[in-house]
Amino acid sequence: MASRPVGQIRHLRDNPKVTLHLDLDGNAERFSVLTIEGIAELEPAPLGAPAPLSEREVSLYLEKHLESMRWAGLTPEQTFADFSTAIRVTPIRARCY
Repeated sequence: MASRPVGQIRHLRDNPKVTLHLDLDGNAERFSVLTIEGIAELEPAPLGAPAPLSEREVSLYLEKHLESMRWAGLTPEQTFADFSTAIRVTPIRARCY
C-alpha cells in the first residue's frame, strides 16, 4: 500500500497493528469477507520523492487502477507523486467469514 503523509501514518507509528477487510464476493452469502490481521511497517520516501515501490508493485497497482486514473484525468506520475510512504503489512492471522 502507499499513503499520503496524513493522520493514519501518525497512528501507525504509535500502533502498527492493522486489520484489512477484503470483500471477495459481494454477492456471496457466506465466506465472502477475508480479514487479515498484521503488523504495518512504514517506509517513507526521501523528501519530495514518491513512495519507494518496486517495479512489480507499481505494475500491479497500474493494472488495477489505471482506468480510474485516466477517468480522473491523472497520469501515473501525478498519482504516485502524491504518495510518499509505502505501508507494508506482515500478516499474522487471516479469517474468512
